[in-house]
Amino acid sequence: MEKSLELLEQIKETFGCKETDVRSYSPLPLAYIGDAVIELAVREALISSGITDTGRLSSAAQKLVCAPTQSAVVEK
Repeated sequence: MEKSLELLEQIKETFGCKETDVRSYSPLPLAYIGDAVIELAVREALISSGITDTGRLSSAAQKLVCAPTQSAVVEK
């Protein structure tokens, strides 16, 4: 955990990121970050399913991470 925090600090420093209170972000950037989190989980699930072709992985991930699919999942 400590190494992860050190890496995060190095990334912030490298890209010149300033400390920002996440509560000050508007909904669109937060949704963008949320999509990245969901996409990572989807990619992991797809790889675990045995798909190895990167084209198929990318296509399947795009279909699952899009707004309509996320909305349908929330509705269920």
